[in-house]
Amino acid sequence: MIEPDFFFVNGKPASSGLPSQSRAFSYGDGVFETARIISGRLPLWAFHQQRLQRGLSTLALNADLALVQANIDKLFQQLPANANGVLKVLVSRRGNFRASYASGPQGVDIFVYFYARNANNSWLQRAVELRVAQGTLPLNPSLAGIKHCSRLPYIVAAKNISDLHDGQEVLFLDSQNHLVETMHHNIFYVFANQLHTPKIQQVGVDGVLRSTIIKEFAPSLGLDVLECDIGLGESNAADEIFLCNAVAGLVPVNKIDGEAVPEGKLAPRIASCLLESYS
Repeated sequence: MIEPDFFFVNGKPASSGLPSQSRAFSYGDGVFETARIISGRLPLWAFHQQRLQRGLSTLALNADLALVQANIDKLFQQLPANANGVLKVLVSRRGNFRASYASGPQGVDIFVYFYARNANNSWLQRAVELRVAQGTLPLNPSLAGIKHCSRLPYIVAAKNISDLHDGQEVLFLDSQNHLVETMHHNIFYVFANQLHTPKIQQVGVDGVLRSTIIKEFAPSLGLDVLECDIGLGESNAADEIFLCNAVAGLVPVNKIDGEAVPEGKLAPRIASCLLESYS
């Protein structure tokens, strides 16, 4: 596991990672956000805040965005003004009650991590191959959309893939054999002037860059977006396929299980839009 360069717990510097008594550690009872820092700024933070608020509400965690922001601000006071890297903020329900029950109002612990990276304003990564997980993700509408701390469904679904290499990502389907996402990215299919991306009402994460593309860049580029069920076989008809997340940016797909995917121009265009708007 990569150690953070700075780590704060409840606004105070800490020397170790998530404590074993944390309910996020024990039960996955928490939510988190992972955001990119460019020259001391959090360019997509407004979108992260919206999703974090949904996560806090869904899990009934006794914290508000002002409290979370205060913890982040304390970490930023320790960083260089032009810092580049990744911020992770995790809100966990505090323990001290019987077994896994979480009834009644409870306190929270707020963990804030900073991982330094070299300065790089690019929002476009090299192309990757997707390998399809044999297992599927169960539908769970009560948790769909948020970034909660339990990744077990993904781990179990991908247990057939033990030899993942650099330049590869695992693609997950749901129990109805519709595309969902990779472990770390949302996915878009390009058909002429239309973007198709999997629905997330039943399973999957409402990615920050996914939302930014749908709400900002697709309209400005004259593209229609359809959030829909997508079958694996539709890759044969797609003009382009790309992944996205708020840290890496845009990631073109060049193969799915060894089958070539056409190289397109939209992912680089959106990456250029991100560079102009958020760097």
